[in-house]
Order: sequence, then C-alpha cells, then structure tokens
Amino acid sequence: MKENSLRERLLDTAGRLFYEQGYQQTGINQIIAEAGIARGSFYYHFSSKSGLLVAYLDRFVNNWIVGADIFLAEIIDPKARIAGLIRYRIANQKKNGFNGCALVKANAGLEAVDGELRKHIGELKQQMRDYVAAVISRSGHQKILSDEALTDMVVLLADGALVGTAIYHHTEDLEKAVELITALV
Repeated sequence: MKENSLRERLLDTAGRLFYEQGYQQTGINQIIAEAGIARGSFYYHFSSKSGLLVAYLDRFVNNWIVGADIFLAEIIDPKARIAGLIRYRIANQKKNGFNGCALVKANAGLEAVDGELRKHIGELKQQMRDYVAAVISRSGHQKILSDEALTDMVVLLADGALVGTAIYHHTEDLEKAVELITALV
C-alpha cells in the first residue's frame, strides 16, 4: 500500500475518533486497530499521538478553509456572504453529527502541561478567524460595523453557537446566529 494512503488512513481514523470520543479517550492502539495498519506504520508516519493530533488539526483547518471557499464561491450578496460563514458551519455540523468544533474539543482534551499543543491550536483558531476577517473585508458590506467588529461578532456568535450544537445536537443556535448577523449587517 502506498505510504501516503496509510498516512491518510491514519489521519482519517484518528480524526474521526478524536472528534467523536475526544483526544484523551482515544488511544494509539485503538487508532492502529481501526485503521487496520501495523504499529510500525503508525510510528513511521507519526512520532507520537500528539504529532498525529497536530497533523489532524492542521488538515482539519486546511479542509475547513477550502470547504468554506467552495461554499461561499457562488454567494455575491454581502449580507448573504457573511451569513454564509455561519451557514457553512451549519452544513458541517449536520454532516459531522453535531459534535461542535474540532479545535475546541481537542483543546478541552489536553492536559495542563500540553502548552505547545494548546499554542498550536490557538494558532489554527487564529487562521480560521483570519479567514473570516478576509471574507468580511472583501464582502462589500455596509459599514455599520467596522470589519474588525463584524469579524469579532461573527466569530464569537459562531463559537458560542457551536457549543449549543454540541450540547443539544441540533443547529438552532447556529441558525439564530445567522438571523442575528443578517439583522445587523
């Protein structure tokens, strides 16, 4: 089997397990077993479980940004484009079982001593925020709020609504966020 496909299978399996079960609750042995690979193949691609987490989260954020670009590509109206940032999250939550934000879940599963992992998660979260800021600054929205204030509002509403999504297993809070953004933009 190609090395790249083994790596992708490990990332797919670990990503699913980290997202569904949490980082601490997922062991290397379970990942290896469910990926159907040899232990040596795991360590060939990743030096540790934390290295696998970093690779999974990096891929998650990259895929999120690419997916958002595709989702927003046909939306021209500024108000609809900004609301589309939340609608994209609604679509993802429906597709992924209403489990909330992968970055928040990963961060919550870390030990206090995992400072480097927490720092990396913060950097990834900032990449997502920067993406939202770029969409807003290019949207052509009426300047009732500054781009920075609107970015803060969208990010904070989305993050808060994602908590509700994970707790209640529905997207009503995200849908309310769309209504609020649409009313304020």
